[in-house]
Amino acid sequence: MVKKYFIEWDEIELRFLLPNSKKIEVINLTDIISVEIKLYEIQLNLQDRVRTLDLNNLQFEDLRKIKEHFESLNKKNP
Repeated sequence: MVKKYFIEWDEIELRFLLPNSKKIEVINLTDIISVEIKLYEIQLNLQDRVRTLDLNNLQFEDLRKIKEHFESLNKKNP
């Protein structure tokens, strides 16, 4: 069974739908304090909580693009 999800972003917010979720989650980029990038996981340390994105089912190229984006976010928020 293929698990469907997506992650997209613009200059203002991050939007994603993870497997086993029923609705799209939106995070304002200004709410992200820091990002921890692991092998198949990205942990977003937000102002009021921690949100973990499980990326186990992504293809290599998609995983690389997403990690690069989050690395650039981390550099903007030292």
